Amino acid sequence: MKRLLLFFLLFSTTLLQSATAQNTAYGDRIPAIRKGVSWIQNQAPTGAPYTFLLFCSVKNPASLDCIENLSHIQEQSDNKLCVVIIGRETDEELLPHIEGVLSPRFAAVSDPDRKIFDSFNVNFVPYGILVDAKHMTIWMGNPTQEQQSVIDLIK
Repeated sequence: MKRLLLFFLLFSTTLLQSATAQNTAYGDRIPAIRKGVSWIQNQAPTGAPYTFLLFCSVKNPASLDCIENLSHIQEQSDNKLCVVIIGRETDEELLPHIEGVLSPRFAAVSDPDRKIFDSFNVNFVPYGILVDAKHMTIWMGNPTQEQQSVIDLIK
């Protein structure tokens, strides 16, 4: 009986954390991140029909894999995809890990104070949100598991 109670408690706690991991839902309009942020290397992204926001930490190996994979997806998207990396670290900590992928369609912003993370209520990394040109959420989740879904949406 104690084991069952413990399992239920752990399960409900995990479910609650997952439910509050973000505050964006499919179809929600998200605010533009362009205002009030300091873009790494002063390079704000150019517009595209789709924008992928990647919340990450360069201390997390899965986040680094996502950055590399999104770079390849962006290159093959025929300029339909813009990628915005939102890193937990400072510019100096983030730059060595993303310098090779920065371009007009692949930009980054550091968020060491977690202002952007908190505004989206993101607690786990990597976490991604795909939005269309009207800033409407069309996909969100863990980009390490659902990359094919993202590719299918932008084709």
